[in-house]
Amino acid sequence: PVETSNQESLDKLRTTVRQAASSMESSSKDIRVLGERMVAATDRMTETVQSLVLLTQVVDRLQTLLTTKRTDATISHAEQSRCLSSSSASSPDAASTSKGPSPVTAKHQGPPVTSVKTRKRGPGDPDVSRGLLTNGELELMNTSNNVKGCHTSQRRKKKKKKRK
Repeated sequence: PVETSNQESLDKLRTTVRQAASSMESSSKDIRVLGERMVAATDRMTETVQSLVLLTQVVDRLQTLLTTKRTDATISHAEQSRCLSSSSASSPDAASTSKGPSPVTAKHQGPPVTSVKTRKRGPGDPDVSRGLLTNGELELMNTSNNVKGCHTSQRRKKKKKKRK
């Protein structure tokens, strides 16, 4: 009787150990599968983060280019308007001989439509120091002598005002 009860206890203990071993083996497989899934998810997340970083860099670059283009266009439009108004004001018969609306009033009727030249220029090009020019401003520089003297005539006017 004592031996049989010890034998039964020993059998129960063996069964419990086998069940525990089987459960541990199953858990190990589950942990291994979960680990593989986590590695795959981490890889996908890393790729996503890299894509987002690249996208952020692209957006930053586009914003920089857009800001530069707007600034150049605004400066070019303002400079062109000043030059046109000073050149038309300096020639007394400009209003009487011109046909159609004057360039100054035509410019102020709506927002400027400009396209910025994006051709790379070498250090020997004369327009490099001025930055990018709009097509209209480039044409104006090529056809009008008043544009080249615009800054000089404006400086003269400022000096005259200071002297008075």
